[in-house]
Amino acid sequence: MDEGKFKITASLSSGNPLAPIAKIDYNIKIDIDPDKKTYSYEGTTDGFPAYEGYIRRKNSEYKRMFNISPLSPTGAEYLVDGYGDMKIRGDGPF
Repeated sequence: MDEGKFKITASLSSGNPLAPIAKIDYNIKIDIDPDKKTYSYEGTTDGFPAYEGYIRRKNSEYKRMFNISPLSPTGAEYLVDGYGDMKIRGDGPF
């Protein structure tokens, strides 16, 4: 917690040992201001697969923060490190 905000970093780098150059990677920083009931996020993801992030206040329904579609339907080429990385950013109320 910093300046009354929750700060979360979510990151992943996961691969298949049989295809070491193909990894699913993301790194997303999320700031949550419980007093203002707002959130913001920014980071990078691969262009494949799809990603979703949700937020929820106690005793309320989940709200989708982001829904990122793959850059292409087959998209396997985007799993190669450094290829197809996308910057993401957004904010909203919850």
